[in-house]
Amino acid sequence: MKTLCTFLTCFLFFNLTAQNWKTFTYHKKVYDIEKEGNTLWIATSGGLIVWNLQTEAYYKLTTEDGLISNQINEIAIDADGKKWLATSRGVSMIDGGTITSYNSDNGLESNDVKSVVIDSQGNKWFATKKRSGLGSSSLGNSAVSKVDNQGNWSTIPESLYFGPTCMTIDSADNLYIGTYKQIAKYTPSGEWSIFLSPSPESIGWISEMEIDENQELWAISGDGLYHYDSAGNQTLFDAAFGLVSYPTSLFIDSNQTKWIGTEQGYSKVNADSTFSNFNIGEHVLTIFEDDVNILLGTLDDVTSYDGNNYEKLTTGIDLGSNTVRGLDISNDGSVWMGTGSGISKYDSNGEWTRITKDDGLGCNPAYSLLATSQDELIISHQTNCNGVSFIDIPTGDASFLQNDTFPFLLSLNEDLNGNVWLGYHVTPVFGSHYATRISPNGDIKFYDFTTVLPNTSNNKTTGIAIHPNGDIYFSTRMGIYRINTNDEIELFQSAVAAATIFIDSQENIWIAEGDFFGSSHSLQKYTPTGDHIIYQNNEMYGFKIYEIIEDDQQNIWIASENGLFKLNPDEVFTRYSTLDGLADDEVTGIEFDADGGMWISTRNGVSTTAALSTATSNVENITIQLQLFPNPILTTATLNFDLEKNGNVQVEIYNVAGQLLRSVFDGKKSTGNHQLEFDVSEFSQGIYFCKVKIGEERQVLKFVKM
Repeated sequence: MKTLCTFLTCFLFFNLTAQNWKTFTYHKKVYDIEKEGNTLWIATSGGLIVWNLQTEAYYKLTTEDGLISNQINEIAIDADGKKWLATSRGVSMIDGGTITSYNSDNGLESNDVKSVVIDSQGNKWFATKKRSGLGSSSLGNSAVSKVDNQGNWSTIPESLYFGPTCMTIDSADNLYIGTYKQIAKYTPSGEWSIFLSPSPESIGWISEMEIDENQELWAISGDGLYHYDSAGNQTLFDAAFGLVSYPTSLFIDSNQTKWIGTEQGYSKVNADSTFSNFNIGEHVLTIFEDDVNILLGTLDDVTSYDGNNYEKLTTGIDLGSNTVRGLDISNDGSVWMGTGSGISKYDSNGEWTRITKDDGLGCNPAYSLLATSQDELIISHQTNCNGVSFIDIPTGDASFLQNDTFPFLLSLNEDLNGNVWLGYHVTPVFGSHYATRISPNGDIKFYDFTTVLPNTSNNKTTGIAIHPNGDIYFSTRMGIYRINTNDEIELFQSAVAAATIFIDSQENIWIAEGDFFGSSHSLQKYTPTGDHIIYQNNEMYGFKIYEIIEDDQQNIWIASENGLFKLNPDEVFTRYSTLDGLADDEVTGIEFDADGGMWISTRNGVSTTAALSTATSNVENITIQLQLFPNPILTTATLNFDLEKNGNVQVEIYNVAGQLLRSVFDGKKSTGNHQLEFDVSEFSQGIYFCKVKIGEERQVLKFVKM
C-alpha cells in the first residue's frame, strides 16, 4: 500500500530525471456514475472523470496521477466521503488529496476487480476475478475480498466456479455476486447459496443487479430482466413483455422505477411490467439518477435526459480506443497509433487526428504499423479484413488494398535500402508465402522458408529485424531464418518458436522465445561470439513479449504482458507498471522519437516520456495559452498567460475531490502577458487543479504539491 504522498515523494523525484510519464486514454466508455454534492464521479475505460455540475468544468485522473489502473469498473463512496474504485489492476481509494492503491500484494485475492460494495458496518467488499494466467481466455474463478475499517484484509474462503461480473448488497448485508450463468448469495453468517434457473444455460451473463425497496433482487442478463422475490422465486421479463434490443445495465431510481440500458438506448419498466423503449442509437452501459435527470453512461460519453431533452456532458478525447496494438513515429515527428477503432495520430503541435474506415481504411481494428522512409504508413488489420491499408502521411489520405497478396500480416519492417519487408501468418490457404519484400520502385518478391526447412506449414512470421551488415532476420513459429545480402534464405536456428526478434547496436540477436499466440515466453540472446543466454527474470518470465528495442544508452527495453522492463548494460532489470504511471501493465509496443522521448502503447492507453506542453485543455476548442511552473511545486507557483484583449480573469485551486480551496484571482486584466504567483506551502502533498476562466473560456491545469 502506498498513499499518493508517499508514492510521489519517491516516484516524482525519480521521474524528474528518468521516467516522467504522460498518459493518453480514451475516456468516453462510461461504466459507472456516482454523485456527491455537485460533483459527478464518472468511471470510464480511460480514467476517472470528475465533473462539476455547476460550472461544467471537469478533470481526468489516470495512472499518471496515481490510480492503479485506467479501466475503472465501479465506484463506491463511503460514509467518510472516500471513493473506492474497482479497477482492472486492483483497487484505488481517493481520500481528499491522497490516492491509496491496493493489489494482491496488499490483501486482494486477485487484481481484476469487477465490483465494490460497502456494508452497513463500513466494510468494503470486492468481487475479483482469478485468472489462470495472462493471455488465457479462461473465464476464471471468482473470489470476494474484504477490507474493514481498520485496514485488515480477508477473503471469503469459498469460491465460485464462474468469474464475477457484478455485485450488490441488501440492507441485511447479504452479498449477491453475479457471474456467468449464475447468481450467488453470501450471508453475514458465512453461508453460500446459488440462484439458478431451471436451465443454467438460460440465465446468461449477469451484467448488473439492484435491490429494490422491498429488499428483492433484480438482475440483468442478455435474456432480459430477472426478478427474485423474498422466497427466491424467479420471474423473467423479456421480449414477450416488450423489451427490445440487448439489455446490458440496470438502475432503480428513487421512485422505484426500473431503467434498463440496452445496445440501442434504454428502456423503462412500466407499472404493468411492460416496457417503454427509447432508441437513442447509443449503447447504454450504465444509468444513474441526478435529482430529476436520468444520466446515461454510453460508449461515447455521458448523456443527461430531463424527460424532454438530451444533453451530452462533453469531454475531450485523446485516443480513439484504449486498446493500442501498433505504434510508430513518422519523419515529421507524428506518433501513429493503431487502435481497435482506427488510427489515432498525435502530431508535433499536440493535436489529435483519428482516421477510420469512413476515411478509407479497410476496417477499423489496426494492429502492426510501419511509417516508411517514403512517408507512407502501412497498416495491418490481420484477420479483420483481407488486405492492407495505407495512409499518405503528408496528406493523411487513406486507401485499402483488398486482395490475397497480403494475407494475415503479423510483422513489418524497413531495411537500410528502403525495402519494406512483410511477414505473415502462413496457412495452407495462403500457400507458402512466409515473407515479402517490396522495393522502393514497387517490385515485389516472395520468399518461401520451406526451401531450407521443409514441412513447416501453418507457420507464423512474427518478427523482422535488420542486421547492420544488411542481413534480414525473421522470427517464426518453426525457427529463425535470415535472408543474406545475396538474397539467399538461410536457417539461423531451428526448433525454436520466436514471437519477436531484435538486433541491437552490438549485433546481439534478441528473441522472445514462445508461440506468438501462446502465453509462455522467455527473453533470449544470441551473441556475435555464439553464446546463447536465457534470462529468467521472475516478473517477466512466462509472460508474452511483444517487442524488444534499444535506446541510445544501450539499454534494452522489453514490452511485455506484465509491464515494461529495462535491461541495462550491466544486465540489471528494472520493471515499470501502472504503479509507476504507465497506462497499463500489458505493454504492446515501444518507440523513441527524435528527441529521445519514449512512447509506450498498451492495452489501456499510451504513455510517453516526451516533453509535452504543461497546459492540459479540458474544454474543446480552447484558445487560452497557459503555463504553470514549476510542476511539481514545493512552495510557490507561477501561472503565465497572454490576453489578446482586456477581460475578466478568474483563477481557482481545487483538490481532487472537486472542493474549492482558494481563489487566487478574480478581476480584470489588460491585454498582454501576465504572471500570477500563488503560495501552496500549507497544502498537503498530493494532486491539485488550477482552474482558469478568461471570458467564456476555461481551462484546467493539473499540478503536484511536493
